Amino acid sequence: MDKHQIEIIEIALNKLLNKQGFFSICEVDRLAKTLGTNCEAHPDYKFLSALHCTSYADMSNDLKTKLPKMIMNVLSSRFDTSLIAKALAAVASGEVKDLPIIEDTAPPANRIVKLFR
Repeated sequence: MDKHQIEIIEIALNKLLNKQGFFSICEVDRLAKTLGTNCEAHPDYKFLSALHCTSYADMSNDLKTKLPKMIMNVLSSRFDTSLIAKALAAVASGEVKDLPIIEDTAPPANRIVKLFR
């Protein structure tokens, strides 16, 4: 993805997690469509879907902390998530500074975990 595409994904994720007062599975669906992933194939999707239109105020802090990871799981459902987790850890730790250019598109997950401040 180029820097503008990454920025668009980051803005959409920030909107989903920080700008609106409720969780919207529609936003997750839109992001998945943009990224070309099959989010509904992941087991976490049905649980996220059950939260549709639920106010963040009604969720425990523990659940709100886990939401970004669950969203990442469904957005990366067509990928080997164990490899993505290792790659994200390397990027988050600064071990890898630049992401390689690859044919597949992947969500900018290294920034998802920084949301929900």
